[in-house]
Amino acid sequence: MLNTIKQLTPKRVSALEEPKDKGDAFERFIQLYLQTAPQYRLLLKNVWKPDQDFGIDFLAEIYNKQTWSIQSKFRSDSDSALSYKELSTFKTLSDNSENIDFCLVVHTSTKPIKNLLLI
Repeated sequence: MLNTIKQLTPKRVSALEEPKDKGDAFERFIQLYLQTAPQYRLLLKNVWKPDQDFGIDFLAEIYNKQTWSIQSKFRSDSDSALSYKELSTFKTLSDNSENIDFCLVVHTSTKPIKNLLLI
């Protein structure tokens, strides 16, 4: 199992065979990155997975008490753009929560999100 940020390089994540394993490893990479990268470590007080996975991968509390919702999407084919359909549950849940102040989508695609204006 890949657990540390040094183990979770994009090359190692891509080498995993099952798409779910790749997605799970990328999620863990994003959580560790947000907890350790200086620009986020100084901003984010805590990054955690919700108790139930309904479409938001992580929540983060920043030091001024605002809450972020975070969605991570791994693409084996980095030329494949994310679509509105893939992000609609995340966006709807985030928008309908009184506690979410900011939404962050992290992905491995080199392409912009399709129909971004709908999000």
